[in-house]
Amino acid sequence: KQWYQRRVAITAGGKTKTLREIKVEKAEQRKKEAKQAKQQLINEDDMSDPLQSASFKRFSKLLDIIFEHEDEMVPESFKLNAVEDDEFEPSPDTLLSLRKLGQLSAEAAKLKQMKVLNCIPQDRLVRLLNILDRHIRDSVRLCLNPEPETLEVDLYTYQKETLCRMQVSAEAAIASFHILT
Repeated sequence: KQWYQRRVAITAGGKTKTLREIKVEKAEQRKKEAKQAKQQLINEDDMSDPLQSASFKRFSKLLDIIFEHEDEMVPESFKLNAVEDDEFEPSPDTLLSLRKLGQLSAEAAKLKQMKVLNCIPQDRLVRLLNILDRHIRDSVRLCLNPEPETLEVDLYTYQKETLCRMQVSAEAAIASFHILT
């Protein structure tokens, strides 16, 4: 062993330990403190009524925003055809932003950890999952390397838009994963 591992330090209890053992104990103690601090933040948010927690309110507000967007941007014909017709492709304007889906995913993960997702009405969750399903199915037929003759814009712009749509689809999948499990 190296010389610094052989040095011995005396602790308050009179036991002798190597410096390496002391460093490992301090690292474990820091991990425990960080875990306790994280749990304390969750518990502070959950102390009273879980329906009054900040996370629950943010999630409900996000649901309202998403449903409002759905009602304004998405035509009724698409809502009906989306479940039945796999060939129907949504326009990028009707999709939610990556930022909104990221916020939804983060809040769903918090509520899942607090175990209060069951407090959300079932009809709202089903409607949200249908919207997320449409976002997930959006990237099924996307291709990063299409034939050059079929492109209306240059290849770089097409690939950038396609990757953005794939990111939206992945974020929707993560959000639905948090809600379903």
